[in-house]
Amino acid sequence: MPIAGINAERVYKELFSSKETCATTLLAACLNEFGQEGFELEPEAFALDISEAFRVSLPQVNFDKIMSAWTSLTTDLVHKDIATFISTANAFNGVAISFDIFDPADIFECAWTVTELTLLDPETPVRFGPDIRRYIGETCKSAGLVKVPPVLREVADFGDDDYFELSEINVTSLEDASVWQANQEAQSRAIEVFVRDRLIKLVSELNEMPLTDRADTWTDFAKELIDTI
Repeated sequence: MPIAGINAERVYKELFSSKETCATTLLAACLNEFGQEGFELEPEAFALDISEAFRVSLPQVNFDKIMSAWTSLTTDLVHKDIATFISTANAFNGVAISFDIFDPADIFECAWTVTELTLLDPETPVRFGPDIRRYIGETCKSAGLVKVPPVLREVADFGDDDYFELSEINVTSLEDASVWQANQEAQSRAIEVFVRDRLIKLVSELNEMPLTDRADTWTDFAKELIDTI
C-alpha cells in the first residue's frame, strides 16, 4: 500500500530513520502497511520491503525493535528465555542486537522493556517465566536498588537471601541513613521519570503517525497510556 501524501512520507521517514523511535510505533506502522503477512517473509526481504515502502534507510536497531516486538506477541521467547529478553531490552532501548557482544540490560532498560511489553500485551507480567523474574531481581540488587519502583517490583524475583535486610543493617548512623534513603528515593524516581518520558514520547509518536486504519479503540488506548504517565 503506497504512502499517500508528502506529510505522511515525511513523518514515516523521520520515525523509521530515528534510532529513538519506540518499538510499538514501528510495529504499528508495519502492521498497518503490510498486515501480519509481512512478517511471514524472510527477515532480509521484509527489511527491504520496509525500506522501500517508507522510503528510508532502515537502521538495524529499528528492524530489531520491530522483530522483537512481533516475537513477544507470537512466541514466549521474550518472556521465558533470558538471552531473548536481554536482546529485546537492548533493541527497545536503542542498541542493535549483537550475538558477539554480551550487553546486559540494566535497571532502566528492564523498566522500559517491561513497560512496553505490557503495553503490547497486558498479560506480560503473568507471562514472565522464573528466569526472567530472577534476572530482573538480580539486576536490581546489582545496582544496589532497595526502593524498587512498582514497574520492576511487580515482576521481579529477588531470591531468598537477606539482601534487603542487610542493605538497611549496613547503614550504621542516622546521617548515613538519611543519605541512603535520599539516594534510594532518587534512584527509584529516576527510573520512574525515565519510563514516564518514554511513555510521553510513545504517545506523541502514535498520535503523529498517519495510519490508514486507525481503530475506533485508539482513543481509549491513548487515554490509558496518558493515564499511566
